[in-house]
Amino acid sequence: FGDMGVLARQIEEMGAIPGIWIRPLRTVEMIPQNWVLKRQEGDFAFWMDPSIPEVLDKVAEDITRIRNWGYKLIKHDFTTGDTFNLWGFQMADDYVSEQEFADKTKTTAEIIKQLYQTIRDAAGDDVAIIEDVVTAGTAVRETIELFKHVAKVNLKALFVSVDRMERGTGDCTTLDELRKEH
Repeated sequence: FGDMGVLARQIEEMGAIPGIWIRPLRTVEMIPQNWVLKRQEGDFAFWMDPSIPEVLDKVAEDITRIRNWGYKLIKHDFTTGDTFNLWGFQMADDYVSEQEFADKTKTTAEIIKQLYQTIRDAAGDDVAIIEDVVTAGTAVRETIELFKHVAKVNLKALFVSVDRMERGTGDCTTLDELRKEH
């Protein structure tokens, strides 16, 4: 893509808001072995352990670099799947993580909360974090509540890449319910 800052400015000059997709816990860079959460056999990439402070520093550096390039929309993706080795829909109410994190003093909730706080802090107040697809709205509702508890977040907008018109908990669509709630 060349110079990412130049690309962001070109996008802005065309009248659009620069946005970017990132998978913050997966890397092809050589990293210290103690940062590795998992690696699939035959894969060239590593998943980093978000319980390690230096990994959170790297995530913050990456998000800050993206913000400094001029990107105002950041879609961070696969954080739950990369952290817990499961997709959100695979986790029931009684889910207990079997993932082996380096920091044994923290719960999985504390680890993911700290990861999201790191992303939020690095993004700053003028960057929007994006959800890709809304189904029942559970992830959006939980994320909004999580952000309210870990940071002073003023929800201004929710960007959804695909509106599948999923039915919410009542008679209207999930997005209509979210609009009414927030």
